[in-house]
Amino acid sequence: MRFFILLVTTTTLIAQSNSHPAFWRYSHPKAKALIGVDVKAIVNSPLGQKITQEFSQTGLSINMSGGAVMGLLASVDRVLISSPVGSPKAKTVRSQQPPVVIAVSGKFDLPQLRKMVGTAGRPSFYKGVEIHGRAGDTMSLGFVSPAILLIGERPNLQAAIDHHASAAASALQTDLFTQAAELSNKYDLWFVSDAPPAELANADLPPQLAMFRDVETTEGGVSFRNGLALEFGFLTKTPEAAKQMASAIQALVGLAAMGNSDKPEVGEMLRKLQIVHVEDQVTLAMQFSQAEMDRAIESAKSSAQRKGQEGWQQVQAKPAVRGNLEASAVVAQAPSEPPKPLVVKIFNAEGGTKEIPISKQ
Repeated sequence: MRFFILLVTTTTLIAQSNSHPAFWRYSHPKAKALIGVDVKAIVNSPLGQKITQEFSQTGLSINMSGGAVMGLLASVDRVLISSPVGSPKAKTVRSQQPPVVIAVSGKFDLPQLRKMVGTAGRPSFYKGVEIHGRAGDTMSLGFVSPAILLIGERPNLQAAIDHHASAAASALQTDLFTQAAELSNKYDLWFVSDAPPAELANADLPPQLAMFRDVETTEGGVSFRNGLALEFGFLTKTPEAAKQMASAIQALVGLAAMGNSDKPEVGEMLRKLQIVHVEDQVTLAMQFSQAEMDRAIESAKSSAQRKGQEGWQQVQAKPAVRGNLEASAVVAQAPSEPPKPLVVKIFNAEGGTKEIPISKQ
């Protein structure tokens, strides 16, 4: 009996850890790639707060409560972008744009949003969802509720709404969404795809990216919770392909270090890059502490201030420069020799052509 209770408890905890937010069900039913952004977490992170503070001190504070657009951004909690991606064999311009559905979770003022999109004509309704946007628009806006918005072309929004209506809770327990749930617990900005890079790029890969041709799935994320941490992972077709990929990336890093030997900050950053190859997987990781990010922000701020001062000095010097140019222009326009008298030529006169000078009075 104890074993049964332990098994049920463990299964429940695993299910909770990999549970999906409700708004994820408003995704494209054929999604092969997902991107998630925890906007609130990024804004409230130590790095986000530091950047906001720096903007405030320079007088360029971002007023998140004023203005319709900024008010909308301030209402956003999380974002999920889903797409079945494209095909490198697409022939038409329209087919080169892969379908995309953007589901946004937050707390929205729908009456205010209706005013913002009032010029888009009367809304239509699809299975109870209010959709703003004319037929043929590249982007329409769907009001699911005051907590969920949808953005995308109308056919894709309708597909996402159908997906939500038909998808049971277990329908999202695919490898793609399970991995997305794990990444969302670890990162504030993440992506995962079970499509090859050529399909993600919607084009054939150029020769310089040949190392990615044997990649089958890709994932990665960025965390702002303690400084800045980045991680990217690639699953290749064979262990040999992973080994070759890791070697190629290491060679590129070495070339980048040699090409920036006069920039110690670039060399320091490249030294932080960790390249790990295990069987058929390659992982790239880089991490900066909050203290390192604070120093980077201070350095960027000092550089901006220095450039601003140099620009101001150039502006102040402009009148003198302009005066010198004007003086030079006057000197250049001054005649170097007296003008020659006008001459009238008479052809076919008796005795040949005659020239008669005319002097100015």
